[in-house]
Amino acid sequence: MSVSCALLAWLFAGCSSTVSVAESRDSEHGGFSSPADGGVEASLDPDTLLQCVATECPFPFTTCETDKPTYKCEINLMNDRNNCGACGVSCDSYEPIGMIGQCVQGRCDFQCMIALEDPIMKLQNCNGILDDGCEVDVYSDPMNCGVCGNKCNDGDPCIEGRCGCPAGFTDCNGRCVDLNTNDLNCGECGRQCPYIPEDGPFAGCAMTDKHARAKCMNGVCGNLACQLGWGDCDKDMKDCPNHPQGEWSGCETPVTSMENCGACGNKCLPDQICGRVGLEIKCIDTCDRLGLTDCGTAGEQGGGCRDLNNDPNYCGSCVNACPAAGPHQDVICNKGSCEYPCDDGWADCNGDLSDGCEVNTMINPNNCGACGAKCDGVLGQPCVEGKCLTRSCEDDAGVLPR
Repeated sequence: MSVSCALLAWLFAGCSSTVSVAESRDSEHGGFSSPADGGVEASLDPDTLLQCVATECPFPFTTCETDKPTYKCEINLMNDRNNCGACGVSCDSYEPIGMIGQCVQGRCDFQCMIALEDPIMKLQNCNGILDDGCEVDVYSDPMNCGVCGNKCNDGDPCIEGRCGCPAGFTDCNGRCVDLNTNDLNCGECGRQCPYIPEDGPFAGCAMTDKHARAKCMNGVCGNLACQLGWGDCDKDMKDCPNHPQGEWSGCETPVTSMENCGACGNKCLPDQICGRVGLEIKCIDTCDRLGLTDCGTAGEQGGGCRDLNNDPNYCGSCVNACPAAGPHQDVICNKGSCEYPCDDGWADCNGDLSDGCEVNTMINPNNCGACGAKCDGVLGQPCVEGKCLTRSCEDDAGVLPR
């Protein structure tokens, strides 16, 4: 049974011999479908909304002429940096002055970039003038410390966005240090403790083969400490002043063993090893203890303990690195197999890894919302935000004849 043209005329205020309509039930891809006989199915339940093919771009979408192939209604004038508010209006970035252009609600908005080469620099446009860009580093400017307009007290520096140093610390070349304990700034900025103590009770102690060094204490390089990897396990370092000619053992014990790891008496567990991490020696869990695989020195990342189930550089084996992802694509290791999920709104419709996820399913009318989901090409139906464009058939302008 079919709906008569008279009924359609009553519903839509006009029709031709056939009209292109679709049943809309909030389907996944939206889209358009037409009965095989060219008519309209009459067995629609009351809650079904008839949708007709639409071809005019809804605001803020439009079609702009570019040097590359374009799709109808592919440009969103509200957020497109190259067509912001209107076709051809570009929001350029000015990296030399620290500014990046973005399209926000159809207007170019210039924001400041954080200097990537310096993690403790943050540039801001404090004078509000675009011509000189982001002229102030609010991490170091005492007139604009932390935020524009925050002035430090006279003489106080701005260090990492805060005025002055905390109590007990002193500004030494832009860093807050404790002059009482800092071996590189002992008592005053720039005063580095020598190898042999020069002040205090340990001054003059023979240091030959003792594996000890001078340490800053109370602002004086007059204390002793062990060099990295050694420990005073027999506790005789305090006897140095009584035996200035070297009749003391110093830091006599290597603290790199399973029995003395990083410190005297610090024992590692059987499934640990004693190793160095940066400037620290400590007990390190073995790969087995961590539930990982010991790859030795294999692979591009230098081996070590690796998760062969989830590490794309060691996926399934110690020598298998997943090939790099293509455009609009990520690479993951899932249970030991390389996988390449697409970015949101993109799809790999040709199955070719070399060109990544090559289809933008948000604007491509031949793959609208998913690979193979086609809009009506005869009528010129565009794909807008991953759905074939339709409008209610109750609107006269939405009834499109075949």
